[in-house]
Amino acid sequence: MDEGIYPASYFMDALIQSFKNEETLSPLRQAVRSAKGYGERLNAIRRLYEAHAELGENPTEDPYSLELHDFFTPIEWRLWQDIRGAGRVHMVPQYPVGPYFLDFACPARQVGIEADGKEFHDRERDRRRDQRLFDEFGWKVYRVTGAETYRVRPSPGEWAQEYWDTHGMRPGREEVEPAAREFFLTTSEGVVRALRTHEFNDGDERWWDLKAETLDAHRLARFPIGA
Repeated sequence: MDEGIYPASYFMDALIQSFKNEETLSPLRQAVRSAKGYGERLNAIRRLYEAHAELGENPTEDPYSLELHDFFTPIEWRLWQDIRGAGRVHMVPQYPVGPYFLDFACPARQVGIEADGKEFHDRERDRRRDQRLFDEFGWKVYRVTGAETYRVRPSPGEWAQEYWDTHGMRPGREEVEPAAREFFLTTSEGVVRALRTHEFNDGDERWWDLKAETLDAHRLARFPIGA
């Protein structure tokens, strides 16, 4: 048999294991859906993630398989579009860390992002929570506001293209910078793109310092920015 070619039994064993895993996970997903009250739902979500870990499954490969997106608030849904769309970072929703739950999290890199609805958050309480998450559990948490999830601004590349279409020439960096600053510092998409560069090592060094400034402005706890 040539190297790299798997025998048929390998795929059969994998298929059987997949069915067994689904038998375990399906009732746990149902428990989340049928939970009565917020606390009961969080407990069911915690059990679902624990089961994934025990089975050796990585839900970041297909976070929709968790079926938790049905419970997103409007601002969580908009942030999720940035995470899955323009940001293209691997995160899962409602991830338990210690006694807390993070709106969106990457367990492999221990990075989370919270969508803060203004009426539900106390800045000092959130700061203490985020500092504990870093000091005791090693997690970095960034935060965006509800307004930032709704705000749409052109990315630096989009702004430069609009300039080209209007003037027939490429703008200089100093001309693009105000639009870039507004994009990164005031939109959730900008924050997610900054995360992608500094915490997920995507190699895009454009606007490096501005992205670092963005992340610094969107954290309450003190921890080092960057992977």
